[in-house]
Amino acid sequence: MVGGYEAFMATFAVFGDIHGRITLMLVIARRWEIETGQTLDGVLQVGDFGAFPDVHRLDAATFRHAKKDSDELGFSEYLQGSEEGAALLPHNPWPVLWMRGNHEDFDYLSRFRTPTAVDPWRQLVFLPDGQRYPLGGLHFGAMGGMASRHTGRREDPRAPKMIDARLVKTAYADGTIDVLLTHAAPKAAVRGGSAALTALAERIRPRVHLFGHHHITVGPTPGPGGSLMIGLDHLEFVRNRLQSGCWGILEMDDSGARWTWGDDFRWISHLSRNGYRDWISWVARTG
Repeated sequence: MVGGYEAFMATFAVFGDIHGRITLMLVIARRWEIETGQTLDGVLQVGDFGAFPDVHRLDAATFRHAKKDSDELGFSEYLQGSEEGAALLPHNPWPVLWMRGNHEDFDYLSRFRTPTAVDPWRQLVFLPDGQRYPLGGLHFGAMGGMASRHTGRREDPRAPKMIDARLVKTAYADGTIDVLLTHAAPKAAVRGGSAALTALAERIRPRVHLFGHHHITVGPTPGPGGSLMIGLDHLEFVRNRLQSGCWGILEMDDSGARWTWGDDFRWISHLSRNGYRDWISWVARTG
């Protein structure tokens, strides 16, 4: 045992806001395994998963973007058992651990009180706020939502999108969280970050703190509570090329945590909006 942790090694692919682009996320994760000859222990995602099981219940922003990019509707397809899901998920021995952002169907997500796989293959695991999930010898925790711009209001009609102010004060008081997933950033990290998330990280002292939401990249850099903090951009295409800083590889062992941005892998430059689905059969077959 070193530093209080039993010897172990775990590797995760981590993605920023995907907004329904589940197929793109899975293709990238499997391609990384094939290119490196290594195996992931899991995939982590930091909110705005695009959890709209009923496409008639999209929020205004998702509806607007979906008119330009139908991949925004990917969640409902996976929930129903899509052909792409059937091609990709049976080849993945690892779970995809995801959480709420501020663009989801919150009535749907409120059904889940404990970590729950929502797809037919039992691999897309939703982690509710304040719940703990063991994976790869580590414990993961989540706190979704964004920081309110109207903290003085007693009632905010957008409350389901917000950080749960009551829960964040008491969450994870009863045990260790090694990796904290939050949708928004802690206050010190970016403009518009959350003081409540800073306090949470300082109280529970995660080894790693991952977030998305803000359309920027951060770190890896020291974060609140002594964490290694990383902020990810959205998983999307810009001029037919993948957005920089939208994913990376997290490696953890008893000696510490290491981060590699996805942009550092040479093969990722060949991924395009119009061509990434050509990789589906190849990564499935190679698996």
